[in-house]
Amino acid sequence: MKDMLPLTPEEQAFVEQNMQLLKKFMFRYGLGTEHYGRLAVHFTQIAARYLREEQLRRFSFSTVAWMRLRTELSHIRREELRTPQLIPSEEQYDPVGQED
Repeated sequence: MKDMLPLTPEEQAFVEQNMQLLKKFMFRYGLGTEHYGRLAVHFTQIAARYLREEQLRRFSFSTVAWMRLRTELSHIRREELRTPQLIPSEEQYDPVGQED
């Protein structure tokens, strides 16, 4: 999404009223706090865009938000797969019974 404009009081109230939707989404997909920040920012952008763009209001906010959050989650997971995972040396494979 594009750089965000500051939220109007109406938009801020709308985000606060609908925050349970983000919590439901995170619970449904078993997400922990490590994903909350990025998804919360994205959720705020979705809410502001929903109120600013009349054509989006043909659909319920929950439908728009859920679909956009799923898309963002797929981006997050794709990035996680591309990021090499480092294994601490004490957890590296150490075959039992091999002599040094």
